[in-house]
Amino acid sequence: MGDQFFGAAELHVPPEAIPAVREVLKTMLDDIEVPLRKLRFGGHMTEAWLQDPVSISVMEAYNQYVMEASDGMYAAIVQYRDQIKAAVEALTDAEKHYDNTESDLVLKLT
Repeated sequence: MGDQFFGAAELHVPPEAIPAVREVLKTMLDDIEVPLRKLRFGGHMTEAWLQDPVSISVMEAYNQYVMEASDGMYAAIVQYRDQIKAAVEALTDAEKHYDNTESDLVLKLT
């Protein structure tokens, strides 16, 4: 979904900046997780405000297109969260790789 709108993006982070960038992304995850959970369980319209055919139709359309559709707004926020998680994981892996590479270099030099 996301790539069709914005294209794939790459984030180039110098090795020494990885811990700080990862912490910022973890903070973003913490900040989005609770509101996202609340939205998942409380974001559906459960009652049409006027109980007339138009408000019932609006309620159904909102639930279908905003909360339940795979390309809806709720799904977009979930995908955003998942991309942040993937970035944290990639940065963790990259940091491990850099740490291992530096350790190997130290071993070779000693």
